[in-house]
Amino acid sequence: MLGTRWTAGILGVWLIVAATFGLGAHANMWNDLLVGVVVGFTSFSIGVESKLEGWTVGLSGLWLMAAAFIPALHNGAGMIWNDVLVGILLAGAAFVPAGSSGLLHAHDHV
Repeated sequence: MLGTRWTAGILGVWLIVAATFGLGAHANMWNDLLVGVVVGFTSFSIGVESKLEGWTVGLSGLWLMAAAFIPALHNGAGMIWNDVLVGILLAGAAFVPAGSSGLLHAHDHV
């Protein structure tokens, strides 16, 4: 559980670092920077795991995967793969089944 929060937080920091490299389109840079700040802040600032943290991280991961295929946001295969892989890892960290170390668990769902 703590490891999942750290994983999500580190991935958020990675998105911030990757955005500063300036390897993608300007819009992709801002997308990665904003998602990185949201995920990093959410993962490192909330003292206890909560549904808010899990949903924020999970939906951010899903957004990254979808945004990778928006033509105006991508510029080059490297940035597309970065966003897809980080998105998968974030969504996986948040939406893994109950009994594992994910941020969301089956009993948390509405």
